[in-house]
Amino acid sequence: MSATGAKNRTSNVNGAEHFDIEVPDTAHQISSDSWFQVAFVLTTGINNAYVLGYSGTVMVPLGWVGGVIGLILASAISLYANILVAKLHEFGGKRHIRYRDLAGFIYGRKAYCVTWGLQYVNLFMINCGFIILAGSALKAVYVLFRDDHTMKLPYFIAIAGFVCAVFAIGVPHLSALGIWLGVSTILSLIYIIVAMVLSVKDGVKTPHSRDYEIQGSSISKLFTITAAAANLFFVFNTGMLPEIQATVKQPVVKNMVKALYFQFTLGLLPMYAVMFIGYWAYGSSTSTYLLNNVNGPVWVKALANISAFLQTVICLHIFASPSYEYMDTKFGIKGGTFVLKNLLFRIMARGGYLAVSTLLSALLPFLGDFMSLTGAVSTIPLTFILANHMYYKAKNDKLNTMQKLWHWLNVVFFSLMSVAATIAALRLIVVDSKNFHRAFSFRDLRRTRPNTKKTMSFTGTQQKCRACEKTVYPMELLSADGVSFHKSCFKCSHCKTTLQLSNYSSMEGVLYCKPHFEQLFKETGSFNKNFQSPAKPLTDKPTPELTRTPSRVAGMFSGTQDKCATCSKTVYPIEKVTVESQCYHKSCFKCSHGGCAISPSNYAALEGILYCKHHFAQLFKEKGSYNHLIKSASIKRSAAAAATAASAVEPVPES
Repeated sequence: MSATGAKNRTSNVNGAEHFDIEVPDTAHQISSDSWFQVAFVLTTGINNAYVLGYSGTVMVPLGWVGGVIGLILASAISLYANILVAKLHEFGGKRHIRYRDLAGFIYGRKAYCVTWGLQYVNLFMINCGFIILAGSALKAVYVLFRDDHTMKLPYFIAIAGFVCAVFAIGVPHLSALGIWLGVSTILSLIYIIVAMVLSVKDGVKTPHSRDYEIQGSSISKLFTITAAAANLFFVFNTGMLPEIQATVKQPVVKNMVKALYFQFTLGLLPMYAVMFIGYWAYGSSTSTYLLNNVNGPVWVKALANISAFLQTVICLHIFASPSYEYMDTKFGIKGGTFVLKNLLFRIMARGGYLAVSTLLSALLPFLGDFMSLTGAVSTIPLTFILANHMYYKAKNDKLNTMQKLWHWLNVVFFSLMSVAATIAALRLIVVDSKNFHRAFSFRDLRRTRPNTKKTMSFTGTQQKCRACEKTVYPMELLSADGVSFHKSCFKCSHCKTTLQLSNYSSMEGVLYCKPHFEQLFKETGSFNKNFQSPAKPLTDKPTPELTRTPSRVAGMFSGTQDKCATCSKTVYPIEKVTVESQCYHKSCFKCSHGGCAISPSNYAALEGILYCKHHFAQLFKEKGSYNHLIKSASIKRSAAAAATAASAVEPVPES
């Protein structure tokens, strides 16, 4: 029945909620599953491979206090909002097996269309994310055994899309998942347990090198935290609760509430465990895909990634089911799974849907940012704004003043949050676009030069990875400080942890995670060294004489050929300090940032510019790397050289 037909039944809204329930036409099975099976569908939906990214996309931007409190509040609010929707499933004497049907019944045809649009965008973006996750998991397995960059990420995304299509063709609807839900649970436990065990192992090895501070400037933090708030609500909600509730046996409301309580209690424990342990182990350097951080046996990491891939295939089928149901019902596809007519239709319809999803997945550059955008523009409106207002509208005559005020407060608050989170997510996408340089256009496809084999090449194929010196293609390009890397090569040179643009440090093109970069500083007192070449001991002995021939007068005084690295003037032994083979006047040996007094045993040096340790650490936290200091040092050296040259040519006054 159409949404308009449902609207014409609004005169029957009172007193018909427990008998003579009208069931709309659908090509899929309804009222066939126990509450326990539905609970596993819901739990599978929230414990999918996305949980491997929540440590990086939720905990890193929010920190311990904000992350823990935010997750608890978001789970409680999400449970409440989902129960509101569940209670409206049989409102008005009719089962509302689709979210859009419920909105159309309460508001009218326009709301039906708007809700369907929001839900379609929400589920489509989630499914694109699943395909990216599946492709990334396959690529991670490939890199474990053959890190030669021959196979690119788009190839693995294409493979993932094909496997998802095969699964979708063979499993006609949600109720047919059956045994696959048990398989999904086992797969979830494998990658969650592996991620937790290896994270704990890494965390115990480096107990003092983690940084939990939220990175970035004040403005950057504001936008990042706002976008992370959208991720919080994305974590717990599917945006398709009525479609899942349609499969549960009578009494549908009571059984669905049972399933929801299971989801938001026992179902949340694995997700919370992997999120908190991952963040505890790696702090602000936690990756958006936790298995990229962990260290352990290759076969264990391969098993976890394969499990994540297979579980993602099952999860995508759940979130794509509303689209499948719409197509099957629209064209009257009923009967056996492998009837030739039905099989051909699913190959064409579902295969086409997933082909488009796979193509767009290969072009989407920023999974975490688009997850924030999806939560902001569709998950929050569907789950919180619409749920509260629909319940207020449907139960208006049964609510007291305080209850009405409460629902309106929720509507206003989540509307403002949706707008703010959308702005923040769009800003992050723009910022990351500038950093990653991974935008794609069909204009980028071009033929090679004449007299060569006709091929198609992507823009950027002339760029070489700084780490492996092999070609970097756009889909796997990561650009940091103007230097190109493969995503898989963007690792700490010391511990091989995969890095992000928001949590790396570099020195002369060598990459470090922040903990080991700071450890390097503590070990050497300077960033002019690395872990393989320990710092030379500090000494007050004169440096070797310069190669130029000393004058007779100068030769009578030891050390008068040494020049101060700060002021470029002669340094005599009585006023000389020597560190890192550089000479300074005692009065020039001070922090260039704050003028603080320093000593050879308590200083930091970068490109010949001196800092006290306090200001050096402070300047690092402002930018997340020391590259801006390198540029500043270069400018200061150029200015000093110019001043020295000017003084050298200054005319000597006549006597």
